[in-house]
Amino acid sequence: MMLFVLLFIVMSYTPCSADAEPIHVNRPCLNGWVGYVPDEIVIKFDASVMDAMDSKKAKKGRLGISAFDRLGIRHEAVCVSPRFAKSKAKRYRGKEMNLAGWHKIRFAKKIDVKSVINAYRKIAGVADVQPIGIYTICATPNDAWFSKQWHLDQKNDLDIDSPEAWDFETGNESLVVAVLDTGVRYYHQDLGGSNASVDYPEDANGNMWINWSEKNGVHNFDDDANGYVDDWIGYDFVDQVSSFAPCWPGEDCDQPDNDPRDFHGHGTHVAGTISALTNNGYGISSVAGGWSIGEHQPEGTGVKVMPLRVGWSAAYSGKEQGFVRMDFVAEALVYAANNGAKLANASWGGDGTGNLSEAIDYFLSGGGILFKAAGNANNKDADYICSRTDLAIVSVAATDASDCKAGFSSYGNWIGISAPGVDILSTYHAHGDPEQDYLALK
Repeated sequence: MMLFVLLFIVMSYTPCSADAEPIHVNRPCLNGWVGYVPDEIVIKFDASVMDAMDSKKAKKGRLGISAFDRLGIRHEAVCVSPRFAKSKAKRYRGKEMNLAGWHKIRFAKKIDVKSVINAYRKIAGVADVQPIGIYTICATPNDAWFSKQWHLDQKNDLDIDSPEAWDFETGNESLVVAVLDTGVRYYHQDLGGSNASVDYPEDANGNMWINWSEKNGVHNFDDDANGYVDDWIGYDFVDQVSSFAPCWPGEDCDQPDNDPRDFHGHGTHVAGTISALTNNGYGISSVAGGWSIGEHQPEGTGVKVMPLRVGWSAAYSGKEQGFVRMDFVAEALVYAANNGAKLANASWGGDGTGNLSEAIDYFLSGGGILFKAAGNANNKDADYICSRTDLAIVSVAATDASDCKAGFSSYGNWIGISAPGVDILSTYHAHGDPEQDYLALK
């Protein structure tokens, strides 16, 4: 029995090489909404509260305003923090929008979310107050594995015709795509280039978005004054999430930081599908990964991937499950808009909580386009984002290798486009063997 287990482990994790079989990832996928964050809410103060509040007291859960402080004491508020200090006032669909009033309130213990929200809503000076929803994450170049990527090209032509499209455009490196997911293994050599590695992640380049002001700047200093210190390759927005479900062993669940590396694997798979380095003799090809010179190089010519970590792995019902929080997504969208991303990918379910609605408006108002997965419920129900009527939100259903709707995919007249979504071979991070680059079928 021990020999079988060891053999299974060796066979299941295979490095990214031409003669190896990829991992077939088959994690359980709970579909959709699983609850609200039990010890945090988001709140929008109007100008009267913003002018009167004491920012020093806010760091300890008080505002210096009696009505708010009484409620804060009753429910043990420990911190009131601004969410979008660097956001700019904008107009979208004919209305003025300003995110400056949005704050997050953290409590010392779990609260009755709905009753606490109702209590805050009654106080003068509260423009809005919302819970924070938690959703599941579900899931002819010379690249060695191109022939296995049916979605790019296959003999029956039921694919997206990538070779034909590459005759016109292989990927525009001036475009930045924000990947809002579990993070990205940005030092995977089919994403970050030939110099990147687990030992030298700071050498990543390739098709990754690099914030050169911070990369070449002063350590522990906000060189570009965007409100984030040392954010040289995106940002990790995940912050103290263990109150909902225990963090999976080895996962980073503690606090936001400038290292948006992946643990779960989903975000790395998404990033590779979009812009793995193409024609570099390594790993896979991708839709918009540029066109290398036929060998592994440190730099890429494809669209740039901005990794924004909004999801994480947790132990849920005894199994590893990926989750994403709407407040993290809102913060990531504002970051993306303020740092040059015009495209954003969202491969998970969601609602309008955590002030996500205004954050989407903010991203779209700058000319952004948001690509949103239709969902894995095999029904006609659109989630909040897909149900919006904005022309710049594209809902994407999944198809299989026969060009039929994937069995799991949601569907309806709200779908913008359909794209391959079954057994897609892409880059991957296997946390059971983090030293190696991997490919996986999902």
